[in-house]
Amino acid sequence: MRFQPAAYGLALLFPGVVIPFQLPPILQHSAWAHGYWTVQGNVDKFISGMKTSEVDYSYDFKGRHYKGNIGGVVHTEGPRTVYVAKDNPAVSELDAGDIGGRYVTAFVLVVISLIPVGIMLGLEVARVLAKKRSSS
Repeated sequence: MRFQPAAYGLALLFPGVVIPFQLPPILQHSAWAHGYWTVQGNVDKFISGMKTSEVDYSYDFKGRHYKGNIGGVVHTEGPRTVYVAKDNPAVSELDAGDIGGRYVTAFVLVVISLIPVGIMLGLEVARVLAKKRSSS
């Protein structure tokens, strides 16, 4: 078994693409630890394509104006209830049911993306051990 740089490149490419996109929901999850407030917000723009949709929304909380963006949902423009994290009012959600679900989905995707790296490292360790046994 030889060292294959292309295989390592492919194994590292998957988490290199997945992790940057899934890191924000994982890091924002701690903001929801102490619950949330509900405020009246407004869906400013709804963009719907053939396979994806994206919603831009805004809300005012404690005298400050915040904007949010969420993808993969279907909403109409106009007034909406916005769920704002108590620990960080910049973290918000349009659907309270998605608060935990987005974190779990992001975490599972990161773990799945790291599986090829673990396999490649395991194969490398097995190769080194086999080489050490054959030399002694």
